[in-house]
Amino acid sequence: MGGTIYSPPLIPLGVGSGFMDPLMGNWQNLESVSAERYTCGHCGAEVGPDKAYLKPATAGGPSANIFICPSCRRPTFIYESEDVQVPGRLVGRTISGITEPDVDALYSEARRCLASGAPSATVLVCRKLLMHLAVREGADQNKSFKHYAEYLAENSIVTKAMVGMVDHIKDQGNAENHELEVRSPEDAKTILKLVEFLLASIYELPGMVPQPELPIDESGDIDD
Repeated sequence: MGGTIYSPPLIPLGVGSGFMDPLMGNWQNLESVSAERYTCGHCGAEVGPDKAYLKPATAGGPSANIFICPSCRRPTFIYESEDVQVPGRLVGRTISGITEPDVDALYSEARRCLASGAPSATVLVCRKLLMHLAVREGADQNKSFKHYAEYLAENSIVTKAMVGMVDHIKDQGNAENHELEVRSPEDAKTILKLVEFLLASIYELPGMVPQPELPIDESGDIDD
């Protein structure tokens, strides 16, 4: 499941790990159903609940159910005949190691924009992320997005192989901001996946490399 999406999630993921506290209390009058596999649009967990609020199929229309995520305990509406899930499946994954709340919040916002059927907003938020990444690394504020893209490359914040990706994110964002052409969901998904890769390369992958221990001489001092 995870098709057409029409509505944004009700409650945002928390900044940082993406962890969401479960909704407290119990839902009343749930009915037993065949387990439905889907990705929760609230917390991002892959779940298969077998309890739901039901709208049985009638002469006036097919069935539709509201499932309760066993992870975060928040509701998801699934209308199978039209392949609709609300809130929709989040695209991309949580990136660990992001230390700037603004960067983490913007990445989460971009994911949720796409899940809510707003590809143009997704592309614009991804472009804005480039500015935050550059400023985080020492770039001046109030510069052009071209300046920030060049700053990321010139200061080796992104690798040579990644320069084309940064330019593509910038160019697609500029086109969305200044031209009449509207980005498609597939365009936005591509941009979001590029941003995911950039963030993983800058924040997540370096943390996976063990830091070398500096040798200590007999006096107890650290050798340079």
